[in-house]
Amino acid sequence: MRELDEIAKSSNLTVNLTGNSLLCNCENEHFLHWIVTSTIQFGFHGNDTCQTRFSKTGRVLMSQGHEFLLVLERNCRSYTAVIVLFSCVFVIMLTVIVCGVVYRYRWKLRYLYYMTKGRYKGYSSLKTKSEEGDYEFDAFISYADEDRQFALHDMMKNVEREGNLKLCFHNRDFIPGFDIAENITNAINNSRKTLCVISSNYLNSYWCMYELNIGRMESIYSRNGEDVLFLVILENCSSSNIPFSVFDIIEKKSYIEYPNDTEGDIIFWRKLRDTISM
Repeated sequence: MRELDEIAKSSNLTVNLTGNSLLCNCENEHFLHWIVTSTIQFGFHGNDTCQTRFSKTGRVLMSQGHEFLLVLERNCRSYTAVIVLFSCVFVIMLTVIVCGVVYRYRWKLRYLYYMTKGRYKGYSSLKTKSEEGDYEFDAFISYADEDRQFALHDMMKNVEREGNLKLCFHNRDFIPGFDIAENITNAINNSRKTLCVISSNYLNSYWCMYELNIGRMESIYSRNGEDVLFLVILENCSSSNIPFSVFDIIEKKSYIEYPNDTEGDIIFWRKLRDTISM
């Protein structure tokens, strides 16, 4: 079209379109606009028509091109707006659905990601030990930094030493240089049990809740539904602050409360050692 316009600048150019079947639709709007507004003379027979869905008869005379072009432009603008609106709504709905699915299965996706990453990196612990039941640790201890005295002193003394059990503590046993999430997944996968020391500090800690949820995923996807997650209730927490995932574990009776008295301590530590040894 540009070349023909250049020729028309230096000479009288006529293009005979008599007998040609034209479509007057939105796809050809630019072409029809060029025919109507160009300095080129276009020849049509008096009865030549253009097929269109914007006319009651389904056709429009080419001699009425100027008037019909206005109708076409108006209809095409509204048609384009509908297409754009529909596309935007579709993209938004698809995004909401995808985000909803990803959010719902976020812990499963994270767990599977780090498990797969570990296998590709060739961690022997992820490949063989958990599958054969030969775990490096008897239990992984998940606790908030504010409760490290209870974990690193009391549990290490009463469970690891007196019970002759090997516990995994992130302060002591995580591999330096590895991603935190990767270390957590590897430690949980390589421990027979996962013990979570529940307190208000624990519930407010992102990484503590991360460890708890990865422990849940371990039970479901790597241990054939075996209950490997156990809670140690160190302090009473407001029910409004307890997530559903923690309530679900409590309802299954997979927890023990810390008594914080001399007589109760003896029974508590014995039960805890027995739970880990099961």
